[in-house]
Amino acid sequence: MRAHPVIALAFATTLLAEGCATATADSSHVPLSPVAVRETQTRFLDHVDSTRAMKVLIDTLQDGQFTIDRADAALGLIVGTRTTAQRASTGETVLKWTTICFTYGLSALLPWTKNQTTQIEASANVTPAGDGSRVRITFNRRILDSKGRIKRGEPITDPALYQDIFELMGRSLFIAEGQ
Repeated sequence: MRAHPVIALAFATTLLAEGCATATADSSHVPLSPVAVRETQTRFLDHVDSTRAMKVLIDTLQDGQFTIDRADAALGLIVGTRTTAQRASTGETVLKWTTICFTYGLSALLPWTKNQTTQIEASANVTPAGDGSRVRITFNRRILDSKGRIKRGEPITDPALYQDIFELMGRSLFIAEGQ
């Protein structure tokens, strides 16, 4: 009969020790310098005026399920937001309650997956430059708690994301030219 509390205590200690383990840094991921980040966020569109570039950029963002919050043609500014809600899956909920039962409630003290909302904000600036337009797009991720307050915010600097958005913008421009 005494074995059950000892097993539960050993299991809870193992869970706590696992939670305290540090993650090793990924050596293949080298942070980009601010100049390199700016370079990946900026493209020059030859023979495209700024008004047309803004329209194509708005279309591209809307195709990516962004809601355009603000647009100012005089400043060349576009701000859009995409919101997604993440909820704990049924499997995670069952696992949580099963673990709580087997540890006599001790694992309830551990942090569990909670419902959270993620917002990605796209901010773009379109500037006339010579015989074309210069477009700079930045993306920021915000994690909101259940009351809508910002828990964490971070810029998104993945070069592949910016390359993809500019490719989509180029396709949109090509389609707009054909119409």
